[in-house]
Amino acid sequence: RLEKIIVLTNNHIMKSETQAVVELDTEFHNIICKASRSQRIQEISHNLRDHMLRFRIKGLCVPEIASRSNEGHHRILNSLRKGDVNDIESAVSFHLNSTKRDVKKVIGKRES
Repeated sequence: RLEKIIVLTNNHIMKSETQAVVELDTEFHNIICKASRSQRIQEISHNLRDHMLRFRIKGLCVPEIASRSNEGHHRILNSLRKGDVNDIESAVSFHLNSTKRDVKKVIGKRES
């Protein structure tokens, strides 16, 4: 399902279908959190996602940002397939840092 989400997201990015991109982004993260089998991680993710929704919508409507986010998802999926904990940690860290930079860009544009 994660692979299908990545492919669908690419298709929606190319069509500038932001709402679908946001929904697929949410689904990707939900699947990962549920797979952790940690109620606490799921709660934290849900709260953070709700808090960040407006920034995600503004950011994911920018094709460059949406593509970078989806590339982060692709790296996470590939590392999960390898089963290498260090590689998974690296992929997640890459995605989080990339997202953090993009959120700062979106916030900076909003405050200008």
